[in-house]
Amino acid sequence: MRRIISVLCVILVFCFVMSSCAVKFTEDVNKDEIKEDVYLSLPEDALETEAKDETTAIPETTVIPETTVSKKTSAEIEAEIQSQEVKVILTEYIEGTFDDYLSAIIQNDSATAVKNAVIAFVAWDENNLPVILDDSSFSAYNGYVEECNYEGINLISASQYGEGRGLRLDSSVKQTIEKFKAIVVSYDNFNGETWENPLYDEWIGIYAEKQLKE
Repeated sequence: MRRIISVLCVILVFCFVMSSCAVKFTEDVNKDEIKEDVYLSLPEDALETEAKDETTAIPETTVIPETTVSKKTSAEIEAEIQSQEVKVILTEYIEGTFDDYLSAIIQNDSATAVKNAVIAFVAWDENNLPVILDDSSFSAYNGYVEECNYEGINLISASQYGEGRGLRLDSSVKQTIEKFKAIVVSYDNFNGETWENPLYDEWIGIYAEKQLKE
């Protein structure tokens, strides 16, 4: 009789243990299902945020474009300018009764007549130091380069224009200028075409706000 009771006790204990394991297994499965359901029910923005948090962000690299610096000398630039079809062939400082001018005479060696032209000037004092030609807040290149419009000049082929005409100087700077240079920036012809000087930026880089080297 005692043996039977002992066997029954063992069976009851075994059944109780198995029942507890089954309950725990069910709870674990339910927890996993609940976690998965919650994860799947999150909005897409939240899922993307969670994915980003798990991934180490790689900082973007900013690419700075290289600046092209001309290695040409002033003599080389001037030689190339003189080979252009429309160019400055003579400069003159004109002292007027009321105003002084920087005059630039241009020559047209192209096959078409020039309607309008733009001329740029730079100047230096007696120490070869750059002179500000325009001290207004709207001036380009800190005022060391000044452009002048030659409008309606009707410059036919193989002819010149500009005598007695040029950039009028402010009274504050006209007494300080000892040397100056000029270049054709652009011109229009009567075919509706505009030519822009490809050497202008290099010319600016050599002379603008720079001490003149002779």
